[in-house]
Amino acid sequence: MIPRDRLVTVDRAGQLQQRAGVPLACAEVNLFSSNAEPIETKTGLAHYALKPFSLKTAVTTEVWSVDQVRVTTAEGTAILPPFESFQHALGAAPELYWMIWRDESRRAPKAATEPLKPGQEAPHERAVAVNREVLRGLEFALVGANGQPVDPAARRQLDVTLSCTNGNLVGMRERKLALRDGDSADEIVLLAPPSASPAPVFRRGELWELLFWLVPQAIRLNADGLAQFKRLCTRFAMFAPDAGRRFDALVSLSNARIRRWMPGKPASAFVQGLEIRLVIDEQRFLRFSLDGLGRAMERFFTPYVPVTSFVQVVLFSADTGAVLRRGEPCPGSQPLA
Repeated sequence: MIPRDRLVTVDRAGQLQQRAGVPLACAEVNLFSSNAEPIETKTGLAHYALKPFSLKTAVTTEVWSVDQVRVTTAEGTAILPPFESFQHALGAAPELYWMIWRDESRRAPKAATEPLKPGQEAPHERAVAVNREVLRGLEFALVGANGQPVDPAARRQLDVTLSCTNGNLVGMRERKLALRDGDSADEIVLLAPPSASPAPVFRRGELWELLFWLVPQAIRLNADGLAQFKRLCTRFAMFAPDAGRRFDALVSLSNARIRRWMPGKPASAFVQGLEIRLVIDEQRFLRFSLDGLGRAMERFFTPYVPVTSFVQVVLFSADTGAVLRRGEPCPGSQPLA
């Protein structure tokens, strides 16, 4: 809480940390709890729109996670477990589980896999027409123990508790945040404009590719791995002002085994290392820092060598072949065992 007459300034940052316990030099997490609009199950449908109540007042509200799902039937209320849980014991697990679809290709109404009973076709078509307009964004799915969509036999109400965020605030004009309960006695002022934080869009197969990139030594250090390396860099820089197009300036990727005299204790010695050679088109990389690129590449390539070795990144000019930047040897991070 920051009183209105005591707005935060850079000069008072240290005093604020001591008095209010506000952590500095760390990333702020803007999460708050919210309930989703109650879901009434309909005959023949297993997928439903998931919308937080906050969307009625703030269109930028985004769902961060689903914390709990309560199902109400004629028999009472119970907690509905997620499909990705450890509650699949035979004889103890319920008939229904829930899943959340985020893939763009799945954001459309779908019928349950179980065949419809006679007389259910008309209600099913009406339910699909009603849900077609609201199924935008996340999809809440009712599934069975095999992960396939199911149609609950009886009418049920689902009450969903969410964790939400205000989404991407990079374009906000005023650096002021309002308290959730509407208390106007205090206000919070951002010291700097918020950075971009839009939700990533993953199409078919891209999540598997992302998992593949998290594996150490995922990229071949030769001409065959250049295209994949550029695609990886672009993916993690897609929210930058240039949308990652700076990495189109990477012309060549290669490596060489080198040997250097490394001072150390108790004695100096020759150490085998790995030299990463990147050829850069200077004209296409003119607006960006070569030193920043080199330091980022050093952190990326340290898992390619063990802790007893080192990696050195060298940037070359595509026009003249001259060395643009020769980094210092960086110890490897690959464990020996």
